[in-house]
Amino acid sequence: MYTCPEQKPSKHDLASMRSFVQEVLCFSWTAGIVLQAETLYYDLEAAPPPSGPNSLYLRPKHKPSKRDLASMRSFVQEVLCFSWTAGVVLQAETLYYDPEAASPPQAPTALFVLTLLQTLQTNGTHALVLDTFALKQQYNNTRQELSYALYAQDAASRVIARLIRERDATREALANVKASMNVTSAPTDVEMAEEDSTAGAPQEGALPKDIINEIDSAQRALSVTCKKRKVPSGYISPADVKNFTTKHTISSLHSPSPAGMTSIALSWLSLGQFLTGGNDKVVQLYDHGTDKVLASLKGHTKRVNHVAFCERDGEPTLVLSAGADKIARVWAHNTASDEYQPRATIRTHKGDSRGLGVHPTLTLVALLSLDRTYSLHELSGFTQVYHLAAFEDPLTALGIHPDGALLALGTPTSKIQICNVRTGGVAASILPPESTTGPFMINTLSFSENGYHLLAPDSLSSIAIWDLHKMKVAHSIALGDSFHRTWHAP
Repeated sequence: MYTCPEQKPSKHDLASMRSFVQEVLCFSWTAGIVLQAETLYYDLEAAPPPSGPNSLYLRPKHKPSKRDLASMRSFVQEVLCFSWTAGVVLQAETLYYDPEAASPPQAPTALFVLTLLQTLQTNGTHALVLDTFALKQQYNNTRQELSYALYAQDAASRVIARLIRERDATREALANVKASMNVTSAPTDVEMAEEDSTAGAPQEGALPKDIINEIDSAQRALSVTCKKRKVPSGYISPADVKNFTTKHTISSLHSPSPAGMTSIALSWLSLGQFLTGGNDKVVQLYDHGTDKVLASLKGHTKRVNHVAFCERDGEPTLVLSAGADKIARVWAHNTASDEYQPRATIRTHKGDSRGLGVHPTLTLVALLSLDRTYSLHELSGFTQVYHLAAFEDPLTALGIHPDGALLALGTPTSKIQICNVRTGGVAASILPPESTTGPFMINTLSFSENGYHLLAPDSLSSIAIWDLHKMKVAHSIALGDSFHRTWHAP
């Protein structure tokens, strides 16, 4: 839109048109419209120009001639185009271009806002903006869908966890009911063997010959010691026991939810230390001297039913536990770090592990389960050496004779089976007195130190001392009607 003038204007012409150029530039900058120069001239006689302090129009000194108007038309167009493009009001003489010195600049194609918008649309900018907007909308929608999916996944995980807890509680309650009602059907919850399981293949029948020889040697040595054992002088009498009072209460053992301790085992090598198993699935080692919990051993997924020590001079102490998750775990004491580290996991039985005992040889451990079987495992390599064929009744309690030759097995039908360790055969059966009404579950069994007597419940609220030579109750101790819950509820 730039045009070159036919001849260079004189200084008089430039001075004459300066006021008009200023007026043209001000008006075009204010209104945004490019007008011809002659249309911006206000005839003072026809109509006075606008006045006032805010007026942008300048009063011309004299009316230019037609030649002057024609001469400056090209300059005005050039001024308007340049001022509209660059937004700067320039003097007229600075906008003159000498064709001999330099060629005029190329005129822009967009003089108006609408023309500029049309240019952007034709060049693809409009489509690019729309695509960007669509992508942003899609991004926001994707984020919202992802948030909904995460919330749904979290809710589903919580529901699944709750259902698993309810399922486990239902199975546990069903197993207890079956045991109390003498239902001998095999459990349906069968776990697959894991690669890290230390239990070998079940063996039915007699023990290996080397194990039998070891048990015989221990029996001969221990039976002589047990028979010659006498009550030491100054031993606590029953009258003294009745006068016992509470001297210290430990309130920090195990979690309060679920609360309760299910078993305890005392250490004979480190006096003042004892193990406890709880409903919170944790095994804890407590030291009475320092009044501190030395170790909290985790790994069970259900409550711990039994705990035991295996202590031998010069060897690391072993801590054993059996739980309602059908698993027995072994931890070994590390003298370098003074911590108990996992040593073995035994997954032999298919039912709730209700009994755990270390054999007097200190080389074997016996496990007993609601699947109506018991098993023996070596403590050196934690391999299974014996697995008894199923009994008629589920097994709920385990006791090992001091000389290691006999096992006492409790049942939910009030019957106690005395078995030979070497063969697994039943050597004797102990039935409750005839005066007892209704069956009850045997949850604990304990032999005397000389092996002549067996402590076992004879009703829901009393315990009996059985004379194993005469196979009858030598003495019965009533514990009160409120004590039956402790014996009946596992």
